Amino acid sequence: MVVLMGYASRHGSTRAIADRIAASLDEYGNLVEVHAIADAPDPGGYDAVVLGSGIYGGAWSPEAVRFVRRHVDALARRPVWLFSVGLGPAAADQGFRLAGLMERQGTKILGGFSGILRPREHRVFAGVIQAGHLSRTQRLAFRVVRGRYGDFRDGKELDAWADDIARELASD
Repeated sequence: MVVLMGYASRHGSTRAIADRIAASLDEYGNLVEVHAIADAPDPGGYDAVVLGSGIYGGAWSPEAVRFVRRHVDALARRPVWLFSVGLGPAAADQGFRLAGLMERQGTKILGGFSGILRPREHRVFAGVIQAGHLSRTQRLAFRVVRGRYGDFRDGKELDAWADDIARELASD
C-alpha cells in the first residue's frame, strides 16, 4: 500500500516520530511518503494516511488543522490514523501527576474534527521538551507543575502502534 505520512513539528520531535512510524510501516512492505504537513500532497492519491502534529496550547498546529479541513473528502474515503505529540511524562515529577493529561489532550484534538473525520485510531505520544521550546511564562508554569525537560519518546510504544497499523493495512 502507498501511505501518506504527514506531520506538523516545530522542534523536530513529531517529525522524528513520523519518520520512525514510517520506517516501521516500510518494513512491512508499504511504500510510505513522509511530508511536512504544510507541503503534503493531496491524500487522494494514497491508499492510507497517517497524520501527526505536536500539541500547542492544547490543540494541533494550525497548518495540520487546515490540512484536515481542506482534504476532508479524500480523508473520509481511506483509512486514516492520527497521532499527537504532547507533554505526557514531562509534566510530572516527584510523584505529582496531571491525571489524564494525555487522554484529555487526545479527546480535545478529536473533538476539533468531530463530524468531519473518523480516524481508525488516535494516539497521543510523549515527545521532547526543552527549555528553549517554551516562552518565559511557559517555563514558569512548567516549573510550577514540576515539569521535567528531556526526551520522553517511547520507541517500543511507537513501534507497537506502527505494527498495529501495518497489520490493519495488510488485512484491508
